[in-house]
Amino acid sequence: MGPVMHCGSRLLCFRSAPRSSRWIHGSPPEHKVGLLETIIGFSAVSLAILGPAGWFMCHLSSYRKK
Repeated sequence: MGPVMHCGSRLLCFRSAPRSSRWIHGSPPEHKVGLLETIIGFSAVSLAILGPAGWFMCHLSSYRKK
């Protein structure tokens, strides 16, 4: 066994995280996800991540003037 390290925060301490097997599913889903649902999901995630970055990049010149 290695040395015991003090965890300052519960978020940073991975060993004390509760391991629950109730969230793990061993069977396939009851309904398959369709192509349209997949496209909508990926589009929403991409917009949520890239939207604010794109807004900042488009308005970068006005931010520099302030």
